[in-house]
Amino acid sequence: MSEPTPSNKVNPESTILQQVDGEWQKMCAFILWKTVGRGVVKVDIEDMKRLAAEFHPGFPVIFTHGHADSIEFSLVTEERAKVLAEYDAAQNKGGRA
Repeated sequence: MSEPTPSNKVNPESTILQQVDGEWQKMCAFILWKTVGRGVVKVDIEDMKRLAAEFHPGFPVIFTHGHADSIEFSLVTEERAKVLAEYDAAQNKGGRA
């Protein structure tokens, strides 16, 4: 299994990634609450193997898409993450303060 590529390494200039930097526990809390409430999510070695197989040869990247009133999270391939990062950079070129 290859080493994961952190989202901020794919697109270090991403506005939304800068905004949530260091807030991973809060973001996980929102995702858990939204999906299982006060329930439990257990990840075991078989889950890890299935995830690795599904995204082979790379590793999934958490795609974080910010909107005016929400944040979307999804899993994408490393290749797709790079395409999205390039698009984001092109759209926001010169637009950052």
